[in-house]
Amino acid sequence: MVVKSGNLSYIKRVRLYGRATSEQWNSILNEGFNFVNVARSLLSQLSVLCFN
Repeated sequence: MVVKSGNLSYIKRVRLYGRATSEQWNSILNEGFNFVNVARSLLSQLSVLCFN
């Protein structure tokens, strides 16, 4: 990737922004995984109730 010297400040800003938001993304992903796990357990319980 060819970068002009004028874009260096922009790239630094993007890197700082990405570093700041990576923790937020991790928390969002963790919440999503928790939701998926809860939904999966509920579905498994429902299937056990329905098919037994």
